[in-house]
Amino acid sequence: MVTIPPVGWINAGHRHGTKVLGTFCVEWSEGSQQCAEFLDGGKVQAALVKQLTSIAAHFGFDGWLLNFEVELDRKKHIPQLIAFVKELTRQMQEMCPLSLVIWYDAVTTYGRLRWQNAVTAKNQPFFDACNGILLNYSWRRGSLRTQASRRASRLQDEYVGVDVWGRSTRAYGEGYACVAGVAHAKASGRSCGLFAPAWVYEVGETRAWEKRNGAFWASVMSAWGCHAVVTSLPFYSSFNLGGGAAMHISGSVVSPHPWYNVSCQNIQPSSLRVLVGRDGASRWDNGLTQRHTCQFAYNGGSCLVLGGNLCGGQMAWCPLFDADIPVAAGKAV
Repeated sequence: MVTIPPVGWINAGHRHGTKVLGTFCVEWSEGSQQCAEFLDGGKVQAALVKQLTSIAAHFGFDGWLLNFEVELDRKKHIPQLIAFVKELTRQMQEMCPLSLVIWYDAVTTYGRLRWQNAVTAKNQPFFDACNGILLNYSWRRGSLRTQASRRASRLQDEYVGVDVWGRSTRAYGEGYACVAGVAHAKASGRSCGLFAPAWVYEVGETRAWEKRNGAFWASVMSAWGCHAVVTSLPFYSSFNLGGGAAMHISGSVVSPHPWYNVSCQNIQPSSLRVLVGRDGASRWDNGLTQRHTCQFAYNGGSCLVLGGNLCGGQMAWCPLFDADIPVAAGKAV
């Protein structure tokens, strides 16, 4: 029912300027019974809202994704469910003004489990009660354009669902091909929510998952872009991923044992591509690589390795971090 993000994910996400949400999930017949117990419009419902807010405050994450994949009594439970979403959003905002409560497009105001794949009259009241809505992933391309003309004011609060497995949709494909869905979401002026990004690990041989992971997120970034990760000075990164085959400090091994602690992760590069230019021309597809390795490190368990060959007269640039640092007039950086 309640999933609390691991503390390492919370710390690494915040270090990169990313909000991290917990999930409150009730599903199928068991979930319907649970809803009947806590959607009482009284003490139990109020206590649940208070407890969810307290959990987020205690662990330091930023809000909740609400997933109600259940059938409910339209008259008895739906008004209380809308009130629950609204009150949770209010208390979370009171606790942290930048918090997020996101509703997943599942149960409707009729109490039926009918994924809408768009904002409609059947899920609009839930959307209105919180900070945003994650749309189911079976949308059609034309529906994004049609819906956009009606709700410009909160368009970015709609997270277009894109399933990395490409299930139940013809708008995009599976795996790397799902990036077409990401591009459609961006073109529509909305936000985007990815379902099942663990595809990179689950789809093939485990040994190659890191290569798939890098290629997948590079393709997502090419379609969506990347927010600035460096926003203040001083700034430092040794590219430590938060784990490795040994622990290094200032280039020396202080422990030869494998370790893992994502809370120790440094800010990671915005891009792992190498730009090559010759005679004023620049191109990305050049055979040069920039990748992480755990064979060496300066601080932590990993570092970056640049590989490939440069021809005579060529120069290479490695654009590592997108930055957005305010600089006052007359200040040297």
